Amino acid sequence: MAKLKPNQFEYRPGMVITERPILCQTDMVQAILEDRKTQTRRGFHQASYLTNETQSFRGMGFINGREDQYAAAIGTENFRTIHKSKYGKPGDLLWVRETWAPLGEKPNHNWMYKSDVSQHYSKWKPSIHMPKDASRIWLMIEEIRVERVQDISEEDAIAEGIQRIDQHGVEVWRRYDDKNTVTMSPMISFWSLWSSINGEESWDSNPWVWVIKFRVLSKTGRPSLQEIERNYFEVTGKEVTNG
Repeated sequence: MAKLKPNQFEYRPGMVITERPILCQTDMVQAILEDRKTQTRRGFHQASYLTNETQSFRGMGFINGREDQYAAAIGTENFRTIHKSKYGKPGDLLWVRETWAPLGEKPNHNWMYKSDVSQHYSKWKPSIHMPKDASRIWLMIEEIRVERVQDISEEDAIAEGIQRIDQHGVEVWRRYDDKNTVTMSPMISFWSLWSSINGEESWDSNPWVWVIKFRVLSKTGRPSLQEIERNYFEVTGKEVTNG
């Protein structure tokens, strides 16, 4: 077996799991905590040809059989390009980086999270700077695929964590571009969420996106190895040997 990377561990022979950070804005952290969010869409952030309407999804799998090379193929009938998944593969772990702040002095300080606090606080730290030991939300990838952002279904729009609102007995959905506005359509709600994060021009260009379906393993810190193992078997269906 190849040498393990710093963000990998082998729990049992044949069971190598990779841990990666993933950034989440406060609204989406709240959606995970409230069990509303089980999917996330992330852009490729690569060359502009990924918005070329003539291209199509050609398949997904491991490059040369290597399980650390999970990738999507996108292209035309006669030409395709391979894009390695920066988020990993089913069975891998994602630890959520959110807006945070340390409380107390090192090494025994605790953590505070913006999604839990309603009042203003001047010492928030950006999610990009959150260390792994401060992360409370841990996810396991169940499925990764690629599609164009505008191809999202209504069911998947809801799985993205958009906020449902009961307005005088009528079910409506939050508009993320205007806090004083709601919509009857989950699709419009998701459009407003995507555009508020990535810009309207990103939606209009209809780029390819990674669609990551996940399950939540913990909301209180790194899950136990037993919890990781149980979910890994359920997600991958793999049998591993003891020894």
